[in-house]
Amino acid sequence: MKENNLKVFILLKSLFNKLKRIRKLQIIFLFFFILVAAFSELITLSLAFPFIEIISNSGDIWEIKLISKIFSFLGFSKEQNLIGPMVILFSGSAFLSGLIKNFNLWFGSRLAAKIGSDVSCECYKRNLYQDYEIFINKNSSELITNNTLYINKFTDVLQVSARFFTALIISFVISIYMISLNFVYSLLAIIIFVLAYLLIAKYSKSRLRVNSQIIANNSKSQVQLMNETNGSFRDIILGFNQKEYLDLYANLDLKKRMSEAENVFINLFPRNTIESLLLIFVAILSFFVNNDTSLTLFIPTIGTLAIGAQKLLPFMQQTYGSWSFLAGSSSSLIKIFEMLKLPINKNFINYSPKSLKFLNEIKFVDLSFRYKDSKKYIFKNFNFSIKKGDIIGIIGKTGSGKSSFADLFMGLISPTRGNIYLDGVQIFDSFNSYKKIDYRKLIAHVPQNIFLIDSTIAANISFNFNLDIIDLKKIREAAKQSNIHNFIEDLPNGYSTMVGENGVKLSGGQRQRIGIARALYQKKSILVLDEATSALDSSTEKSILDSIYKFKKDKTILIITHRIDALKKCNKILNFDDGRIELDINKVQE
Repeated sequence: MKENNLKVFILLKSLFNKLKRIRKLQIIFLFFFILVAAFSELITLSLAFPFIEIISNSGDIWEIKLISKIFSFLGFSKEQNLIGPMVILFSGSAFLSGLIKNFNLWFGSRLAAKIGSDVSCECYKRNLYQDYEIFINKNSSELITNNTLYINKFTDVLQVSARFFTALIISFVISIYMISLNFVYSLLAIIIFVLAYLLIAKYSKSRLRVNSQIIANNSKSQVQLMNETNGSFRDIILGFNQKEYLDLYANLDLKKRMSEAENVFINLFPRNTIESLLLIFVAILSFFVNNDTSLTLFIPTIGTLAIGAQKLLPFMQQTYGSWSFLAGSSSSLIKIFEMLKLPINKNFINYSPKSLKFLNEIKFVDLSFRYKDSKKYIFKNFNFSIKKGDIIGIIGKTGSGKSSFADLFMGLISPTRGNIYLDGVQIFDSFNSYKKIDYRKLIAHVPQNIFLIDSTIAANISFNFNLDIIDLKKIREAAKQSNIHNFIEDLPNGYSTMVGENGVKLSGGQRQRIGIARALYQKKSILVLDEATSALDSSTEKSILDSIYKFKKDKTILIITHRIDALKKCNKILNFDDGRIELDINKVQE
C-alpha cells in the first residue's frame, strides 16, 4: 500500500478498528458530547438576537415564540422589564456552553492519552514478541523512533482529531442558524469562507505530505546518529570528528524544524486572511441589511450575524488547522499502523513455559539452515549428538556460521530443514510452537558484548527488575564462580554499586564476568558461551572456565571461541569451514 494513496481519515478509521471495546465506547460518548456542545452553541446564538433586541429597545421580544414560551413558563408577563432576566438567560447559556466545551476538551485530552498509552504498549508488545530472526533485521534507531516520537505524534493526532470533529460539527450548526436568520447574505459569506479554506487546503496538502515525510525520516536519522555517537564516542574524540558529526546533526535538525515551521505557517496563516474577509463581509452586510431591513430589525440582525460570524471563524480555522496538522502527520500514522500490523502469536503472551528436564541427549537430525533473504546455505544436512554433561567447543573463521548455529541450538531461529530433538522430542514442531519456548528455558547465554542495565551490580547479575526477590546468596556464589566477587567487595557500595549506562563505569573484562555471573545465577542445564571470555586475560579465563567445568555433571556447555586454550577440556569440537561442520578429532586428542 503506497503512502500517497493512504488518507489520514482512512488510517484513523483503521486504527479505530484496532482499539479496545471500552475505548470505542468512550469515543462514541465523546461524539455525543460534541453534539451537545454544538446544540449549546446553537442555543446561545439563538438567544443573541432577542438579547440584542431587548438591550437596544428595537423590538418586542414577546413576538419571538421561543422566548415567549420560556418567559411565560417562568411566570413573567408582558408588563415586566425583561432586561435582567434576559441578561441572566443569555449569560447562563453562554456559561453552560463554555462549560460543556471545556468538559469536551478535558475528556478528549484524557481519552487521547489513554488511547496513546494503549497503542504505545501494543506496539512495544509486538516488538517484544517478534521472532528473533525478524528482530535482528530491524534497526534499533527505528524501534526507538517508532515507540517514542511517532507514538507521541499519534497522541497529538488523537487530540487534534477530537478538536477537528468538534469544530466541524459546531461550524455546521452555526452556519445553519446564520442561514436561517438571513439566507442570502449568510449563505454567500459561508460559501466564500469555505471556498477560501478549500483552495488553501488544495494547494497546501502536497507540501504538508512532503514535510511530514521529512520530519519522520530526519527524526529517525537523528536518533540513529545519537546512538552511533554514544557507541563510537572514543573514536570520535581520537579522530577529532566532532565537527563532522555536528554538521550532520545540524543539517538533519534544521531541515526537520524548517518543515515543522512551514507546517505551522500553513496551519495558521489562513486565519489572518479570513479575518480580513470577515470584516469586509460585516461592512458590506451592514450596508445591504440597513437598506433592506427596518431599523427595528437592523441592529439585532446585524448584531446576531456578527456574533455568529465571530463564533464561526475560530471554529472554521480550527477545522482547517486540525486538518492541516493531520495531513502533516500522515507519515507518523503510517508508521504506527505498520507496527500494529506486525504479526505475533497471541497465545505466547499469556503462556507460562513448562519446566523441562535435559536427561540424556540433544540430537541434530539432517539440520540445514539459510537466511530467508539468501539462497546460500550456511550448513546442510548436519547430524550430531550432544550428551548431557558434554563440553562442546566450536571454532571457525568469522562468518562461517558459528553464531547462527548457536542461535539454532538455543531455539531462537528455526532450521530451514531438519530438526533438533531433546530426549527424543522435536523442538521445532509446526503443530506445537510452545515446545521451543519450553526448551529455551533450559539455556543460559553469555554473548561477547554484554548488555548491562543502568542499575546495581546485584540487579545486573540477577537481571531482575524486582529487587525484592533477588537472592543475594546466589548472586555472591555466581560472582565467585565468575571471578569477580573480590572486585565487587572492594567497591565502596559493593553489590549495590551502580554500573552506569551499559556498564560504562566497568572495563570490558569486568562486564564479561558480570555476564557470566548472570548466566550462572540462573542455574540452567545448558550454558552457551559465545566468545564470552574474549576480553579476559588467559589466567582469568582459565580460572573462570575451571570453575564452570566443575559443574559439568549438571551442565552441558557450548563454547564458541577463537582461543585454542579454551578448548582443552572440550570432549567434542566442531570446526565450521565454508558451509561444512566437521568433528575435529585432532584438537580433542590434543
